[in-house]
Amino acid sequence: MKQRAILIYDGECRFCMASEKLLRRFVGWRLQTVPLQSAGAMNLHPELTTEKAQSRLHLVDGEKLFGGMEAVAQTLALRPVGKIALIYYVPIIHRVLDVLYDWVARHRYQIFGRVVGGCENGVCELKPTKAKSP
Repeated sequence: MKQRAILIYDGECRFCMASEKLLRRFVGWRLQTVPLQSAGAMNLHPELTTEKAQSRLHLVDGEKLFGGMEAVAQTLALRPVGKIALIYYVPIIHRVLDVLYDWVARHRYQIFGRVVGGCENGVCELKPTKAKSP
């Protein structure tokens, strides 16, 4: 049996956590997920650094490391029906999706919020990223 792919995501980002849950549900047993804040997460691939992991989602599949939108496409492609996600590699689609992904990744806390301390018993504490004016 092939070793499961490992998705490394930001466990403090509300959007990242929701995306991880959807991907795990779609891919099923073929995928293991690990928050980048977990002990040992940075040891899952020799090219993975804390800076890289904090900037985007990563997928470790065997000896390969994929980041950003490519990690999403490769994760979806773990299921036979998900092979359609490989349309990501069409040059113009690839560029557009990468730009969009990078913008969302840079602004994820401002747009979706940040969870502090993770979730316990399904309850998350949301820390505002900037003060709101009354």
